[in-house]
Amino acid sequence: MAAESESIALLNEMPVGEVERRATELGLHSRINYVYRRQQEYLRADRTWGSMNAGILRPHPVAYFSAEFGLHESLPIYSGGLGVLAGDHIKSASDLGIPLVGVGLFYGEGYFLQRLDQDGWQQEEYLQTDVTQLPMELAIGRTGAGGDRNRDTRRLHSRQGLARQGRAL
Repeated sequence: MAAESESIALLNEMPVGEVERRATELGLHSRINYVYRRQQEYLRADRTWGSMNAGILRPHPVAYFSAEFGLHESLPIYSGGLGVLAGDHIKSASDLGIPLVGVGLFYGEGYFLQRLDQDGWQQEEYLQTDVTQLPMELAIGRTGAGGDRNRDTRRLHSRQGLARQGRAL
């Protein structure tokens, strides 16, 4: 994806002084502060539907397993309807204050774009995904360890990432 649609990549390409200059020119400081304060109020709200009607879930959140989650176009972990539906469930749970954790897979190459050529054959275009530019972070366990596991005689290596969606993970 082009940097125009990836805000993290775009901001990382610009020197801090340039971001500050443009924010000042456009009078964005007060709007940014307002949106930040509203987001913090949303995240810290303790009188949600979930806290009043599903408080028993707080210490043991619901795990939502899906092959894909459509949270935002900058996070290439969905390709269509199933991902959009799963993403909507995550967003709704966040809005309601229901403790929910989405569990899925992340493919480093993401999904591909597809089109039909003049002869009607599918053509794929794989996009390069720079994981350092995605709105996710490496999830570290309580011990500070990563994801290596021994299973019988085989070794499984995995890394767990964390992408926040409002109150949901």
